[in-house]
Order: sequence, then structure tokens, then C-alpha cells
Amino acid sequence: MRAADSEGVATRRERGFERIEGASRALSSPLAVQVVLARPVREIGRDMSGAPAARHDARMDFAHIPPEAPVLTGEEPLVGLEGVTVRDFWSWGMSDLRTNTLPGVLAEFIVSRAVGSTSVRRDEWDAYDVVTPAGLRVEVKAAAYLQGWSQPRLTDIRFGGLSARLLDEAANTYVGERGYNADVYCFCVQTATSHDALNVLDLSQWAFYVASREAVAATGARSLSLATVERISIGPLPVSELADAVAQSAHPTIAR
Repeated sequence: MRAADSEGVATRRERGFERIEGASRALSSPLAVQVVLARPVREIGRDMSGAPAARHDARMDFAHIPPEAPVLTGEEPLVGLEGVTVRDFWSWGMSDLRTNTLPGVLAEFIVSRAVGSTSVRRDEWDAYDVVTPAGLRVEVKAAAYLQGWSQPRLTDIRFGGLSARLLDEAANTYVGERGYNADVYCFCVQTATSHDALNVLDLSQWAFYVASREAVAATGARSLSLATVERISIGPLPVSELADAVAQSAHPTIAR
């Protein structure tokens, strides 16, 4: 999680050249993630005809550029600790899927698999949470009534960070107006209201709502209540119907 915006919502994701003022709340208020497409190039001159002479990857100006991260299986050893593997770390640090950021990451994984994304791993710097095989960019937001800590009442379901400005990394400043920067928004709600019944891994306890960019933008809002999401979206849906709903919502002229 990163610095908070004016609504107190922590930004969660930065990009290589253009980033967003995205937002994500810990599940005491529902998680919300907002990311946008990066275009990490800029013109560096023109030839004699006046046409662009070259395009330059702004990242090449940086002294430290990380290589592509490997896809881990969990069997990799922690060198220096006998018999300890990455799987042990995952079990130790990520077993409680109710806490803070992990439900949002899980929701991204669920949506990714449900729509048939070919991505082999989550990329913290990727343009959007999920890109479908057809190239549709999906923003995933997650919320739950129950958290991993004691609550006097159930969490009010609300999704923030719907609009964002872009960050020009070369200029180190945010540019333009806030905009809605995904093709489709998928709102995911873990619906259990009793810890006795709660099973985060049981997808029958999740409800999914899918809305087009146009529908979300028409609200003019930076955050939406569940009631509004229900009004503007297709849903609630089981996970088995997500792929079709995402494809349909990307084309708002299709009758619902």
C-alpha cells in the first residue's frame, strides 16, 4: 500500500512511466484498486522531414532497472536456512486471507482465472489487474463484511478509487484530470456474515458484479456503495458467469 489520497484511501500500485493515484482500503473499509495503462515512451526528436526521429523508453534513463521476476513454485529454498522454502514463507505470511490486502489479491486471482487470462503470475507493475484473452482491461475491487479482527458490526460495503490521475514519471508529477481508466470493473464481495460460516476459499460465498467503464463513469463518483454497484452492473453473479459478463459489459450497446 502507498500514500493516501484526499479521501484517506491508500494508493496501491505504481506504473513504469505513467502511474495512477489509485486507491485501496484495508478491509475495515473495502479494498479498492485502481491502475491504468502505461505508455513508457516519449519522442526525442524529429528528422529533416519533421517526422519523429525516434522514440525513447523513459525507463532507460534510470540507473536501476529490474529484470523480469521469475515465477516461483514454492519449492525454492531460502539459502542459509536448512529445509526452509518459499512455500514455508507463503504459509507463514499469507495464510490468513481475511486480513488487509490479501482478499484483494485473491479476488484478482479469481477473476483472472475465471476470464481465462493467460498471465502466469500477478505483476505489481502491470497495467490493470486483469487483461482478458481478448485484450479487455479489467479493474478488480474487493470487499467483505467480515475482517480478520474483532468488529462491533459488519463492514459497510463500499468501493473506492474508481477514478485516478496519471503520473508522468519523467516529470515526476501527476498530469491531467481524474479519469476512469479500465474497460470493465469487477466488484467482488465476500458475502459471509458469520465467522462460523466464513470460508474465503469457497467461491459460492462470493458475489460478483460487472460494470462497464461507461456505467461507472456516468456516476461521476470516486467511490460507490454496494447499492449503486447493484444498480449499474450485471450481478450478482457466480464465478462461472464472470467471463461472459465481462465480455458483455465491455460493449455497453449490447442489451442487458
